Amino acid sequence: MLSGAALGTVVLLPALKGMPRGYLPVLLGACLAAGAWKMRRRWGHVAPAGPLLIIGAIAALGVQCGLILWLRPEPWYDALNVYRQAREYSLTGSMPRLTYYPPLQIWYYGWLFRLFGGSVLVAQLSNVVPAAGLLVALYRLGSAGGNRRAGGWAVVCCAAYPSFIFYILVTPYYFYSFTFLVVLSGYLAVRSIAGGGRYAVASGLSSGAAALAQPVWLLAPLVAAVFYAVSKQDWKIRLSRGMLFATTFLLVLVPWTLRNLQVHRGLVPVCTAGGFVLYSANNPCSDGLYSSLADQVDVNDPVEMLRISRSHARRALQFVVGHPARFLRLALRKFLFTWGTEATYGELLNVKGEYRRWLDDGVSLVVQTAWSGLVILWMAASLRIVRNPRRLNPVMLWCAVVFLLLSAVYVIFEGGARHHLPMVPLILTWISNAVVEERMRRDV
Repeated sequence: MLSGAALGTVVLLPALKGMPRGYLPVLLGACLAAGAWKMRRRWGHVAPAGPLLIIGAIAALGVQCGLILWLRPEPWYDALNVYRQAREYSLTGSMPRLTYYPPLQIWYYGWLFRLFGGSVLVAQLSNVVPAAGLLVALYRLGSAGGNRRAGGWAVVCCAAYPSFIFYILVTPYYFYSFTFLVVLSGYLAVRSIAGGGRYAVASGLSSGAAALAQPVWLLAPLVAAVFYAVSKQDWKIRLSRGMLFATTFLLVLVPWTLRNLQVHRGLVPVCTAGGFVLYSANNPCSDGLYSSLADQVDVNDPVEMLRISRSHARRALQFVVGHPARFLRLALRKFLFTWGTEATYGELLNVKGEYRRWLDDGVSLVVQTAWSGLVILWMAASLRIVRNPRRLNPVMLWCAVVFLLLSAVYVIFEGGARHHLPMVPLILTWISNAVVEERMRRDV
């Protein structure tokens, strides 16, 4: 059970890193989780009122804007590169030819830069828009199981979740847009079971857009195939929904893939980063996280970039086949660092470009406490479902498929805490649906 394994990594990581103080947020999170779980019957019976949801969402988004304006952080590393490419796109009207990053966020920033100017502040504040969309889509997804209480509590918890608020300070180049589109596609896929083929079409379209924000979502047709395969519906309906999903998903990708075929002289569905990332995490010097070995090349030509990416992918596969025991150890390490912590992005926080220890330590304590508590609640809710699988509704089924398939990807490619962040709203949806389902059955 993934939630139990995730809890094991949270408990194990401080000891493996030799950091006893890392158990402080774990203990604080356990206390918060125990209190929340004890009150579950109460909040499983009460639905947050509409005004409360709106006020909570506005407050969370307002805090994000306030933090940006107060700290004025500068983007670093990938965020800075995406910002620069978006500036180039806004000025020239054409995408950079070296397609290392997925294009959606570059398009989004670029269009806004044409309207409001190409400042870092515009890029940072623009992430509030998909963050708001995420909360709306999350309410829809959480409520799609048949009870609005679940959707309401998922939104309240997500709006108050520290990483939802603080992560905007690192100028994330895909998180809010990608997570919004994944949650939206989940809601539409669930609705398509009984609501008609138009929902499957819309789910495929939003999933295609999500893949252009983060290439890991190229896995979406497999997610949908598994979801429809195990859903309780006539097989002809499930087959038609799956085909509609896959068709519209591919239609979204085709124009960009054709552009890449012309530029790179080869098949590139989204971007050329795949081979670089795969080799970065699977080489003789790898520790399962990012390593600079794959980037130690000078690339100035898009055709050459694709060639190098494919060469890196072959090297990575040769390493995996030639060193299976080493690969398995790396896979465990990737899993550990993907699920065991949420505090690593604190190192990217800064005040006007200057690193501040107090900011890193303070945010890290808060976000790791919240993550520890969330994982404990996730496991407790999952245990309830294991004991009574009849409580597994279509919303929870979609979430479960996403959890399992994406976690499998991240034991092959680079591990890292940022990879589980898009799954946090789905975890909250899982927990809220499990608690509400339990309460509904008690009331019957």
